Amino acid sequence: MGLRKKFLIIPLLLLALLSLKPAPLAAHIIDADSPTCAISFVPVSPQTDSDTIQITVTADGALSGISSIILNSNGSFLSTSTTSPLIYSNWTPDADSYNLTASVINGSGNTISTTTPCFVGYTYIVNPAVGAWIQAVGDVHSNTGINTPGGP
Repeated sequence: MGLRKKFLIIPLLLLALLSLKPAPLAAHIIDADSPTCAISFVPVSPQTDSDTIQITVTADGALSGISSIILNSNGSFLSTSTTSPLIYSNWTPDADSYNLTASVINGSGNTISTTTPCFVGYTYIVNPAVGAWIQAVGDVHSNTGINTPGGP
């Protein structure tokens, strides 16, 4: 190849390279905002350990959406979801106090955790045939006869 042909090829290659346009980049969302979440449950004040409690976690992943929602009770796994709201309707805990924790991760990897206390108590039933009573005579500090029908 002559020297003249080499000089013709180089400018043509440069012109071809400069005329190429880079392919457009895929649309990536940069989301510096943390997701948000809230925990609610029904009934609001569970009275007995036989109550079935429905827990709802509502979350917003900001610009990049929800990647995952994880629900725990006192550190024990209850449920997970990739959409909001997460509804867990089969929880029947023993009477005790619980910390319900929801952790949310959005599409950009930002996380947040929210904890809400839940107190599950006992219901005491008063026998309507006996009714409530007040001890007016005798030793009011004694436990004698407390568990007999009608009081001491």
